[in-house]
Amino acid sequence: MKIGKYFTLHEMERSDTAKRLGISNKADEASINNAKELCRNLLDPLREFWGPIYISSWYRSEALNQAIGGATGSHHMTGNAVDIDLDGIDENGNKEIFHLIRVNFDFHTLIWEFGDDNKPDWVHISWFPNNNPKRVLRAIKENGKTKYEPYK
Repeated sequence: MKIGKYFTLHEMERSDTAKRLGISNKADEASINNAKELCRNLLDPLREFWGPIYISSWYRSEALNQAIGGATGSHHMTGNAVDIDLDGIDENGNKEIFHLIRVNFDFHTLIWEFGDDNKPDWVHISWFPNNNPKRVLRAIKENGKTKYEPYK
């Protein structure tokens, strides 16, 4: 089932970790509707601007989110967030798409996920109807725990 011009429900619910652990990652109707809006307002236009993008993580059921140690209020659990990883497509793709989104798109939260000063390991982006304050953060590890700080 298509949920956007370029994206499918299968892509939204796909998770190797859920499959490996035998965890259901079936999205509810509200999360599917949120993902449709995310596609319409961010992902489809981003795809048209950039070209093919690889979404490494989209929807996460509560059980999956807990299994991977995700944030308790993760936007992934409502279908409002994706992680984009372009390492296999373009060596500088993660850095470039981070800055492209930052300058050209509305979003709730954009995160430079780990990596180094040259490029993130992946890019997290979330979007909500009527609630996109364009928060830009950087995820780092501090004493073995993930910490978020303002991106400079």
